[in-house]
Amino acid sequence: SEFKKLHWALSLCEKYRNQIKVSVDSYKPEVIQLCLDQFNIDYINDVTGLQDHRMLALVAKYRKKAFVMHSLTVPPRREEIIPDDKSPAEVLSLWWNQKKEELLKMGIADQQLIFDPGIGFGKSAAQSLYLLQNLKEFSEISNSILIGHSRKSYQTLFSSRQSAKRDLETSLVTQQLNLAYVQYLRVHDVESQKLALGS
Repeated sequence: SEFKKLHWALSLCEKYRNQIKVSVDSYKPEVIQLCLDQFNIDYINDVTGLQDHRMLALVAKYRKKAFVMHSLTVPPRREEIIPDDKSPAEVLSLWWNQKKEELLKMGIADQQLIFDPGIGFGKSAAQSLYLLQNLKEFSEISNSILIGHSRKSYQTLFSSRQSAKRDLETSLVTQQLNLAYVQYLRVHDVESQKLALGS
């Protein structure tokens, strides 16, 4: 089950609690509840953008920070994207303002919320790449921002390699990100991305 896999990973993380922070990635409230009951986790990552009222209640009750991702469908469907005649940054900024207001009314504190524009979810490859190249358009968003750009489908615009082999492509994008507008990166290969960042 999903929780059994998470249990193994979280048990391993407990050994390094003084060195790392732990995020649990699940859109199932029951899985998050089990993790909260048994482990000291720092972040909740819900790719559905906290749509389930039970997940909202958990975030509010336990006061954990939450990555709130924009998506039109989960899993993403290629035909379900932001209309081409609209600015993706404007659409996402409007969505975030509305989503944030809704979450604050549910008792979640502003400092708990982390905005994830959902690269590859509900965006064409061109739209995703545009967002990565124009993060300054999110300058009005006061919350921290997470970018999950690793190995995503937008890279097919400049690479023919399979997604699992696109850490080099991800590194090149990482080097070009405007880090003034990014506080968190979600990546597959940490070592290559640390090198890309010069750390």
